[in-house]
Amino acid sequence: MTWTNPPRADPEQSTTRSERSSRGTVSTCLYRLCLQEKRAEFLTYMEVLDYTEATSLHHAALTAHVQANGQKRGAHGLVIAAHAAQSGRSVSSRDTRARFGGLPSVNVVGP
Repeated sequence: MTWTNPPRADPEQSTTRSERSSRGTVSTCLYRLCLQEKRAEFLTYMEVLDYTEATSLHHAALTAHVQANGQKRGAHGLVIAAHAAQSGRSVSSRDTRARFGGLPSVNVVGP
């Protein structure tokens, strides 16, 4: 006498492990492709600025200002502020911890 498993009512359960695994791989690839397309679309709406020598000079000045006042700031926030100061742009951020308004040569718009 041989033993056989009864048929399952749910077709999702009747697939083999390798079939479920390959389906997961396909969905992962589709997800990554979708992310790449969204990223490409997002970059059409924004300009990516180079970190130039002029930007680094503004960054150094802002870092010196922050250290002289004994303030702690995130490194990325200072890079954003340096780009804004160097290019004459304004910064708009909801990140209240960044405190862009307290930095010299940085124009802040919004909260």
